[in-house]
Amino acid sequence: MIKLFHIEDDEAHRVLVSRALAGTGADVEITSATTGVDALAELRTFRCDCILSDFHLPDMTALELLEQFKNQQLPIVPMVVMTGRTDQALAVEMLERGAQDYVVKGSVDGELLLRSIRYSIQRHQLSLEIQKTNRQLVEKSRVLEEQKAEILDKANRLESSERYRTDFLRAVSNNLRNPMNSLLSLSEALCDDDNENLDDRQRQYVAAIRDSGKALLSSIEEIELLALSRRAERSDQSTTTRAETGQRRL
Repeated sequence: MIKLFHIEDDEAHRVLVSRALAGTGADVEITSATTGVDALAELRTFRCDCILSDFHLPDMTALELLEQFKNQQLPIVPMVVMTGRTDQALAVEMLERGAQDYVVKGSVDGELLLRSIRYSIQRHQLSLEIQKTNRQLVEKSRVLEEQKAEILDKANRLESSERYRTDFLRAVSNNLRNPMNSLLSLSEALCDDDNENLDDRQRQYVAAIRDSGKALLSSIEEIELLALSRRAERSDQSTTTRAETGQRRL
């Protein structure tokens, strides 16, 4: 079931929208408000899946309503805006301000409106998943930086124990590589947006996740190279020691 919050002061249009959605056969539960102020008050406690709002409300526009959502720190809900104008610049501005989609107000097509509502909910859910992944990556980055600092500190303090340090570096780099490769695979999959489910801002988020992951993977590779170089140094030292021992025996 879709819980829809409809903000519209024209009762005739509210009825038209309700009938159009009912005609699709979809299970849609509609709660209504007639002004932006009433909607803001109601949405402090009411939880819905999507907001359908007329652009011109009696007390504010949909753009101002979106701004009030941010200013009052209300729960983020996907919004579809109904407007009687086909102004492309206005449409772009609404999407930039936080609306997920818009439909031209006129003859209400129930199937088209339902598709827009579902599309907005899906895009919102995808956006939340990207934000969650980004937060996880930031946390992973913080942990990796702390571990890297810890590794370097231990490497400096364990200068006298080359074998222990080399084994430690190899073990840590191996443990970090697998989760980082998983994060990179996820970000690459999101970047391959063949169905164009992401908007420009979401693509930027995904690209940032991917680039950060590659940078961190490069740090892991540096750790692995450090471990290999230490092993090579130890091997060379061991060979030199054996050679010197052999010469002394001769």
